Amino acid sequence: MENEGHFANAMTFSSVLKACGNTGAIEKGKHAHRMIVSKGLLEKDIVLGNGLIDMYARCGMLAKAQEVLEELPFRNNVSWSALISGYAQHGQGHKALECFERMQTEGLSPDEITFVCVLSACSHSGLLNEAKIVFQNMTREFSITPNVEHLTCMLVSLGCAGQIDKAMLTIGVIPSYNRNGEVCLSLLGACRKWGNTRLGRLAFRYAVQLELNINELIKGQVFSLT
Repeated sequence: MENEGHFANAMTFSSVLKACGNTGAIEKGKHAHRMIVSKGLLEKDIVLGNGLIDMYARCGMLAKAQEVLEELPFRNNVSWSALISGYAQHGQGHKALECFERMQTEGLSPDEITFVCVLSACSHSGLLNEAKIVFQNMTREFSITPNVEHLTCMLVSLGCAGQIDKAMLTIGVIPSYNRNGEVCLSLLGACRKWGNTRLGRLAFRYAVQLELNINELIKGQVFSLT
């Protein structure tokens, strides 16, 4: 595009940053960052700032992602959620919770997506008690009705902590049309970890009832139902 004399704008850079984050092309992402700064685009477009945070977070450069956030002239829920999601993906639950608290001290109210990111961070880091508190606050303080993603995060947290009976109850409140392979796979993994074959069979039956592709569901799972 540039060789033909067309100049990149904010929309172009947003697409480039997304591509870099998805493929881990960090050097090209850094190059795009330098070009964005040289053009002064960060002063005008918060979407680009959020895209930079997301790109660095996906590439595992969490310190750089936080640095970008700190330097933004203004930030919003999406900015913080992108950073929290990055910490979640890399198992840094405590850092994600710190960002969650800071976001609120800045006067920003978390939305449904923010809570998915925070609960995911807790589930990836084994922070069950913290996940319970966040989940309760979501419904009580912010009046957000849990969706299948919130419930799936709680399912993973409960399963990883060995509270499989409660995890099964969580599955029970997820509408059947929203249950998917991830839900069943999470429960199967927890049953494997804790050797709970009885509930493992139930989880497997859930998958059969939902007519999921069983081969895909248990791919990579070393789990015996005998």
